[in-house]
Amino acid sequence: MCLHIEYQLIFRLKVFIQIQANQPFQQLEKRRHLVAGPLTTITISCGLRMGHEMGEKAINICIPAKPNAAFFISARGIDKVTPKICKELQLFRLRQINDATFIKLNKATKMRIAERYGNPTLKSVRYLIKKRGFDKHRKSCIPSTDNFVYQCKLGTGYPYKMQCVVDLAYQIYTTGLPFRKGNNFLWPFKLNTPSDGWRKKTTTSSAVQMNKLL
Repeated sequence: MCLHIEYQLIFRLKVFIQIQANQPFQQLEKRRHLVAGPLTTITISCGLRMGHEMGEKAINICIPAKPNAAFFISARGIDKVTPKICKELQLFRLRQINDATFIKLNKATKMRIAERYGNPTLKSVRYLIKKRGFDKHRKSCIPSTDNFVYQCKLGTGYPYKMQCVVDLAYQIYTTGLPFRKGNNFLWPFKLNTPSDGWRKKTTTSSAVQMNKLL
């Protein structure tokens, strides 16, 4: 009986020593999480998904916002057009065939000179800037591949700093406050002519094809 009690005391003593040895480390970990918090990275898509989940938990009716950005493609040049339309195309920076640029939709831009075939998504805007985009840097155009240029040009002095291509694509898609500065920073897109050429714009096949591409 005494031997059994001694074994119990020895076991309890070992457990007590182990707890005392691990206690400072646990306190430090707890203090670090209280001060700094766990290191987590929240992307744009993750933030949007979290917002929808919070709305569903609160039993709120969430109506998706209408798209405010459009991707304009010039299907013809400025020759043999009225001066008004020619001036509008120049303001949109669409001076040649297959030139394209992002435009913020408002009452002034919702006009009959442009026919809409769909709205760009965040993924398509990001893909266009990465694959076909050029930046204005020192009076020349360079490919949109170096984030250091974004940090120098758009990363300081603005309400919403744009540090990389993803930030610029998100601000253009949501038409945020720095939309104008970010859109002017991009060179007008130079697109290629379709393999079978431009067909009549009012046909259903062309409209469906452009909607799929956008």
